[in-house]
This record gives sequence, C-alpha cells and structure tokens, in this order.
Amino acid sequence: MNQGNPEFQQRSVVSSFISDAGETKVALFRRSEKVNTYQHHLAPISGSIESHEIPAAAAWRELKEETTLTPRDVDLWRTGKPYTFCDPSVGRQWTVFPFLFRLKDGDEGGRGESGIQIDWEHESWEWYSPDTIQDDEKFGGVPRLKQSLRRVCFESDMNEGASKALISGLRLLKADHQSGSHELTSIALRAFRDVIAQMSEDIDGKWWETARMAAWHLWKNGRESMGAATLNAFLGLLADMEEIVHEALDRNVKWECLLALLDHHLDKRKDMPMRIKRSFGAYLECNFLPTAQSQPTPSLVILSLSASSTIRDSILEAFASLPIPNLDLRILESRPLCEGVNMASSILSAFQSRFPSSSDRHLELTVHTDASAALASKEVDFVLLGADRISDSGSVSNKTGSLPAVLSAKHVCPAAKVLVLSELEKVAEPGTESSHSHEENDPKELVGCWLQSGIKGVKMFAEGTSADRDNTNYAVEVKNIYFEWVPAELIDAYICEEGTLDASAIQEKAQQVKQKVDRYFAFTYPLCFSTSRFQMSEVLYTGIHTFSVPSKELVFEYIVHRPFTENGYPHSIIVVQCPGWGLGSEYLENGLQDLWRPGIHTSTTSTNGYTVIFFHPRGTDGSSRPPASQMSSMPDLASDLEDLRQHLHLEQYPVLLGHSNGGAIALGYAEMYPSRVGKLVLLDHQLVGFQDKRLLLLEATRIDPLYQDAWDSVLDRQTGSDDEFTTSVRGMWPLYFFDPQQYVPELLRAIGDRKLSVWCYQAQGRCDKELLHPMQMVDRLGDIQAETLIIFGCEDMICGIGIAERTAKDIQKSQLITYGKCGHFPWIEKRDETISDIRKFIEKKE
Repeated sequence: MNQGNPEFQQRSVVSSFISDAGETKVALFRRSEKVNTYQHHLAPISGSIESHEIPAAAAWRELKEETTLTPRDVDLWRTGKPYTFCDPSVGRQWTVFPFLFRLKDGDEGGRGESGIQIDWEHESWEWYSPDTIQDDEKFGGVPRLKQSLRRVCFESDMNEGASKALISGLRLLKADHQSGSHELTSIALRAFRDVIAQMSEDIDGKWWETARMAAWHLWKNGRESMGAATLNAFLGLLADMEEIVHEALDRNVKWECLLALLDHHLDKRKDMPMRIKRSFGAYLECNFLPTAQSQPTPSLVILSLSASSTIRDSILEAFASLPIPNLDLRILESRPLCEGVNMASSILSAFQSRFPSSSDRHLELTVHTDASAALASKEVDFVLLGADRISDSGSVSNKTGSLPAVLSAKHVCPAAKVLVLSELEKVAEPGTESSHSHEENDPKELVGCWLQSGIKGVKMFAEGTSADRDNTNYAVEVKNIYFEWVPAELIDAYICEEGTLDASAIQEKAQQVKQKVDRYFAFTYPLCFSTSRFQMSEVLYTGIHTFSVPSKELVFEYIVHRPFTENGYPHSIIVVQCPGWGLGSEYLENGLQDLWRPGIHTSTTSTNGYTVIFFHPRGTDGSSRPPASQMSSMPDLASDLEDLRQHLHLEQYPVLLGHSNGGAIALGYAEMYPSRVGKLVLLDHQLVGFQDKRLLLLEATRIDPLYQDAWDSVLDRQTGSDDEFTTSVRGMWPLYFFDPQQYVPELLRAIGDRKLSVWCYQAQGRCDKELLHPMQMVDRLGDIQAETLIIFGCEDMICGIGIAERTAKDIQKSQLITYGKCGHFPWIEKRDETISDIRKFIEKKE
C-alpha cells in the first residue's frame, strides 16, 4: 500500500528493462546530465506515469520516446510487482512499476539492437549480465536498481531447480494460444507444483513468501488476459497451503502434505465442468423446455464461437437430458486460429459417438464466418459465451468477435438470451475493464493466413509494416487482439458451478477475490531508507505476518492494514483481537475498514486513518494449534497478546479492541497486564463466568416464526467436521440480530466462504468450562487501568446487556454506550454510530 509522506514529492514511475532475444542479458542506460535526478547513473528506461495512463501504457510510451522501440521490436515479457520507497537525497517518494521487455531479432520482424536509438535523456547503453547488477555505489546504478530487476527476474532469488521450473512454466503458458482459461489454469497449477517440488529449503516464512511470489508470477506473467481463473485457483490453493505451512510438523512431512494438497487441487478441477453442465441443464429445463415443447417441432438453436471445452460438453449434456429431438448449432470460425472450427469438429465427433444414426436425435451443425454473425443469429434461442475474465460489474472478456455476435443476436432476434457459461474462478478482483490491458498477439498469425491464401498484394502490405517510419510518410500496422469486453447489460445470466447467478452475485464474488488478493499477494517492503524520520518497523508493513514463540511451540499470524496517508496521530495503532472459536478476521476486516480508510462505508468527517492489526488466536488461520487442546482457555489466549506486544516492540497497546469472544480475550489481557493497555474498546463482549439472568429475550424467540429456522439449527448443531459446523452456525445467525432479514445477508457477505474451525470451537469451550477459577474475569474487572469504551446492542440475545452494565460498573475509567434496535453486531446494524463513537473515544484527549 502506498503510504504518503508530506516531506517528499510523490512520483509513480515505470522502470522498463530490456533483455536480449535469448534472455541472458539486460540493457542498462547511463542517464545524461540533462535529467533532473540521478545524472550519470545506470538505469532501465524510466519515466513518470501520466494521470490518464495505466502503467503498461506508460512503459510503452517511454520506451518509444527514449529508444524508438515499438511492439514491432519488443515483446512485453514480464510485469513486476510495484513497490514504494523514499530517497531523501532527491526529496522523492517513488512508486516503481517494473517491466521486462524482450528484444526481437530480425527473424521475428524486429530491428534487433539497431532499433535502440537513445535520446537526450541518456549518454550511452550497454548489455549487462543480471547477476552482476548490484545496489551499491561502486556499481553506479540508480537506487533500488537490483530490487527492480529482481521484481521481473524473480527466479534469480530461487534455487536452480525451482528457477528452471518457474521459467519453464512461464514459457509454456506464454506459448499456449490454443487452450482455454480452464486448461491454462491447470497448466499453471502443474507448473507451480513443479516449482514447489524443487523448493527443498526449510519451510519457514521466507519459503512461504517465495512460494507466494512464484504463484504471483505464474498468474501475472503467464497469460494474464486469461488469468482470472488462474488467480482464483491460486488463492484457493494458497489458503489451504497456509494451514500446512504453519503447522508444527517435521519439514519432510510438511513437504509431502503440500505436494499431496497440490495434487488434490488439480484432481478437484476435473469436477467443475460437470457441475456447470448440470447448472446449464437445470436452466434450460426451467427457462426453455416449457416453451420449446409447445412448438410443433421442438428444437434447440444455439450460437457460439471460439473453443470452450465447458461449452462443448454442456451443449451435448443438456441436449441429451432434454426431450427435444433437434439441435441446431451455429459456430463462428473465430479467426485467426479458427478455434471455432476445432470446437465444431469436436462436437460432431462427440455427437456421432453418443447418438447413433438410428436414434431420434438430429444435429444441424453450421460453421459461419465471423463477419456473418448477424445471419447466424436468425431465430437463435441462446448465444453461449465462455469467459476468460469476468469483471466485478459482470462484464465479460472473451474471444474477439463475442461483442459483434451478441449485438447481432440482440438486433436480429431480440428474444435470444445471452448466457455466460463459466467457472466462478473467472471472476476478477474489482477494477475497471480498461485497467486490464488487451492481449496483442503476433501479427504473423494474420499475415501468414493471407500469404497462404495467395491474397494479391499481401506481400507488399506485409513489407509496409516493417518500413522505417522516420523515412516514410505512411504507417502500416496489423492488429491481432484476442479479447474484447461484452458489457454486463447485454448478458442475461451467468451459468456456473453454483447454479444461475446475476450481476450482483458476481460483484460479491469480486469483493471476496480482492480480500484474498490482499491477503496472499500483498507483499510488503520497506518504504524508506537512509535517515528519514518516516521510518517504519517491518512488523507493521501492510500484509500478513507471522512470528514464532518457541517456548509455547506456537506460530502466530496477524494481518496489518495501514491508511493511505499517515497523519502521525498519537493513537495510530489499533490491535483487534479476533475471537478464539475459529471465526477468523474477515468479518471484522470488512466491518472496521473505516478505521484505516475513513469514509469508505460511513459518513464520517474524520480524516484520521489508523494502522489496524488483526490478531489470529492459536488454531485460527495461520496461527498454529497448541501441542494439546487443553491449552486454549481464555487466559491462554490472552497471554498470547503479550507475545504479540513484544513482537511489535510496543510499550503498551495504544488501543486494544475486541468483539464478542475476542472482547473477552482482550478484557482478560487488560486484567492480566493492566499497564500494557492505553485504551480498551469492547463491542458486545463476553464476560467469562458471568451469566446475564435477563437473557429471557433469547428464550422468547423460540416461539417467534422469524427465528424458528435458527432454533432448529441450534437444537441440531453439528460439530463432526468444519463443513457441518459452518452450516449449523450459518443457520443460527438470525439469533444474533434485531433485524435478521435485513442484516444476516450482510454478515454472510462479510464472512465469505470461509470454513469455521470446529477444533477451535470445541477446544476453547471445553477449556473455559474447566477453569479452576471460573469467576476470575468478573472478579478482576477492577484491576483494569485502561480507559474503556463499551458498546452494546440493547437487543443482544447472545451476551445480554447485563454483561455491559456489570463491566462498566466495575471498571473505573469506563464509558457505556448502548444502541436500541441492535443485536450482537453493532457495526452492522448501527454502522455510522459505532464507527463514530469508536473514533470519538480514540481521539478524545486524555
């Protein structure tokens, strides 16, 4: 995350390296005395990103301006992960976007080295071996030169076997222009498995970061235009890997478990197309069959294009399941590689095998030119599209020709439905469609077809594309763009493994993807170097952190969110203790975003942004389980907060916050270490040992139809597995709200698809029941020295308002705020009030 610094001018720049055709050397350019910064230093091609540009566009522009190189001469080979640092010597805070371009030789239509013609910004240039480039004064490079290079040549930081596996996987992905995104994702996962199989080092924090960075490169630098599916597959895989990485297991056992997990994910992908086929069949049965059967000669008329194994199999599977004798299938050829022809051939072969000539099933299969999409659309029932990427708005990126086909069908046959058949893993993180650059492929794919066809004059035209523009008054280009966007408003439904969805469901999925991207790919690095006062300990960088406590045989995980701007407010750190029974932090991260991103969900006028740390208790997510389940009591979990404080190098917690069971843990810590908490915030907290006798509200709901299903879930609670436990708890959530119909869906969106940990739930519950001094927390309330804010919903049927009143009564410096018509989650049912009251309390002068 980019942390602004008022002392420095902030600049976003591209840093573009150029490799030779064999990818063995990179070009470095010596900056001239005419540039503003780093005169006479070695550097890649660099320049500022204009406000209207995406980084890749800026990289191409700077490359042309400073070297005359164009897409004719170079390929964009790799994109590196951006990073930010400060250089007090020039008064700048740089955000660097690294790129690697590969120089084409003459055989590929490029100009080779002769195409590199420098302008006034550079004095000279030379080739360098990447392993000779250093970040020191003796080498004479610009600051962070080696770090920028490592961002695009990441394999240099890996052992030889893993490096070769990563390079091989990236090349395989880049060269594959036939496979669909589902197949490409499987290729990427297999490549990742090959990398992991070579990573023989100790499985520690550094190993985990290297593994995640390898996954990032396979996603970003394989075929990113088709990479949404790859991204989601990696996010799901990394979430499962994380549990193993932080388990207290022998290194070899961990390694075998990780490889077995990768194999499991690869095998699991085989089931996804079958679930989509079933969803498509169910959609047709409900939305098409009744109308079709009323026709004298029932038939199913479909228009599609390109090649999609999911569409191919779904068409035949659905046709076989429906009592309709005729299938009229029109497929656009999909130039330049004519994948549509391949799909048509595959469908014909499968139809012949499945339906013998003696059957009552008939196929009329027609391949159309792309230009005849309007003619092919006559009387179609459905236009079926695959998806290489689905944006958060629901727009779909698919093979070029998709949009003309959809527009033609909507014009020629307005009743036709446009359906997208796709795995949900194709849903990308939020961002505008324009932020996803077009994939431009080799024009030779087009020119080669023309030459083979003997088109008159094509040779002269082809020669025109390589003409020297500086010495001619014309420009000739051949564009071979593979993908285009179909707007969401033209799409009627999304058919996926979960059934039929609409655009709002896609938007929810995109938000979930963003959360996971931030979790697993938010690699963090130092912002500043030298002697700037804006130094930040690495334990507080944005992202996921782990630390070990050998005396407890435990590894702990915490997540840091920092504001976009740093205002230096004294109480700038808030530590949030997550509940101990396995719910995790997602619901809190979603609900409390306004604390580090002011105004994102509320109408607050405050501009103060805080560094917010979410601490995962033992057994939750990346925090390992204790050697024995008997070590999960509230005092055990509270003592872990002291380990976190020492790891963060804090004299005391400026603000410690907890909700529900997390509030009980925070409260226990404030009792055990009174001087270590500055301010304490408790949201509908539990109070171990105290039973609110006024919880008659909860009993009264047994006869309320609004809560009947929830009570059924309580009485039939299943704890045999994480899946069973998660399902049971999801059914119980209405009991936690004053208005469950309105707010339970919001909670479910915030929690996402995470599984709750039945191990944590059982271990903590058992330990707290067996406490030697069950009233310890109640008896020690008077020991708390921290200023304390207690926020409670008056209709909280889980904890009960009596807990709030007893806590406020016994803590000397306490303030109790209650909200009417509010249950157990105040920031959901009373969002503005909750965030506002927390901010007022934190910012109140002592």
